[in-house]
Amino acid sequence: MNNKQAHCYSCKQLVTLHVTSQDFTDGSRHLRGSCPLCRRWIKWVPWDEPRFYVGKYAGQTIRDVTRKDPSYAQWALDNLRLSTASREVLREEEFTRSSHA
Repeated sequence: MNNKQAHCYSCKQLVTLHVTSQDFTDGSRHLRGSCPLCRRWIKWVPWDEPRFYVGKYAGQTIRDVTRKDPSYAQWALDNLRLSTASREVLREEEFTRSSHA
């Protein structure tokens, strides 16, 4: 998934993070970076591409959701607080759909 390195303060080594997804009670999903040696949490790891963090498509890329459920993508654009990168992907996909229609 991600090939990120970080310094583990427990092991005192530079390690390649063991990355797993973690679901939260609010429905969001984030990537958790842990030391592969001692398994201690080191940091949250950014997704490679903008994703929905909440709702029925939590963890899925915005690009994939926009292609399979355009009405949800439009709803998200109108109703969710999204990052600039997420809004750009939604608008780019909307433009691509409208130019191919």
